[in-house]
Amino acid sequence: MNLPFKKPLHFEKLWFFYVYRFLDGLFDFVSPFIMVYFLLIGFDYFQNSILIATWMLAQLIFEIPTGAIADIYGRKVSVFISYLLVGLGFIAIGLSSSFYVILAIIFFVGGASSLFSGAYMAWLVDHVKQEKFNKDLQKVISNVHSYGAIGSFIAFSLSAYVMYLNMSYVWLLTGMLFMFLSVFIFFFGPERFEKKKGITIGDSFRETFTVSKKALGYVKGHHVLFWIFLGTFVSAIVSGLGGSVLQPYLLHLGLEAYMFGPLAAIIFFVAIFAPQLSGKVLKMLKSEKNVFLAAPIIFIVFLLLLGLAKSLVIAVVLYLIFSSLGGVFGPVMITYVHKHTPSKIRATSGSVKAMLGCLGGIIGFPLSGWVLQNLGFSYAFAMAAVLLVIVFFLYLKIDDKKK
Repeated sequence: MNLPFKKPLHFEKLWFFYVYRFLDGLFDFVSPFIMVYFLLIGFDYFQNSILIATWMLAQLIFEIPTGAIADIYGRKVSVFISYLLVGLGFIAIGLSSSFYVILAIIFFVGGASSLFSGAYMAWLVDHVKQEKFNKDLQKVISNVHSYGAIGSFIAFSLSAYVMYLNMSYVWLLTGMLFMFLSVFIFFFGPERFEKKKGITIGDSFRETFTVSKKALGYVKGHHVLFWIFLGTFVSAIVSGLGGSVLQPYLLHLGLEAYMFGPLAAIIFFVAIFAPQLSGKVLKMLKSEKNVFLAAPIIFIVFLLLLGLAKSLVIAVVLYLIFSSLGGVFGPVMITYVHKHTPSKIRATSGSVKAMLGCLGGIIGFPLSGWVLQNLGFSYAFAMAAVLLVIVFFLYLKIDDKKK
């Protein structure tokens, strides 16, 4: 196991991505509280779900155009602007208490975050390939994720104190630090992307839609990406039904709100090492397809157990396990997707995948709010488990042998 405390793989050439991901985690004080903050300031379950769905609606609207912008003008520019605007939006949320004002800000933040979603991983993968480290791509992705987890572990360990002082501070502090991170990206981020010259605004829009259409066509006709992306859509609905109720469920069982910081710190402490196990998991399961198939089965088991849990201690243990598993499966899944995606449409195809995730979330989050308001937590977990069965059968159709 290549422990993250040792000198990271190819650090001389890839140092920026290790440092950037560490700072990204270190500066994020808000993530442990997103699903509970708005409940704590007086919004109900349905209003809470509408806010998250609005974030995803903005991402859906802007996803492909912003992904194509990254393909046309460069990944670095896209990521830099994203952090700058998201930082401003987070500060505005921390200063607001009106549902409708926050709703408008959330829409702005969702659109700004779409500048990052397709661009960052394409930036990293392209840079790894430009340095001719292709054979180490999965290891690099795993190690970079581990350094992000180290930063998150530190931030979340401190976030309980920040939350205890004042709930709005988690938004204000994260916003200011994200703006600082955007400056770091601007000055130190490597970019070998060949930017287009002499293109008018009209040309840019035409090329945006050309690249987007090409990416959509490529995914539709691909025997691996099509089923993975469709599974992403259904999984996003699951996230709305299952994942979005985890924190409210623990609140319901009596967990103090500030304790979500230490819980998140534990999850990310595990996440420091979890990506290093991805290679072993792949070897054990023998193929990437089997990794995709194993993930929904394991999550079904945990969701059903969570739905049955009535003890806070048992629910917390299950929550910690459930929330830590993504770090094991993620690097294998990400690497597999990028293995099947040409570089020239990599950012845009990443945006297509994110777009489908947003569309699923737009359905799943309001549905979760309605279910929680009218039926309760157990029904939300059970419905999510049923949808994961569908995800399993979608992944079962992945055929790596067809071209």
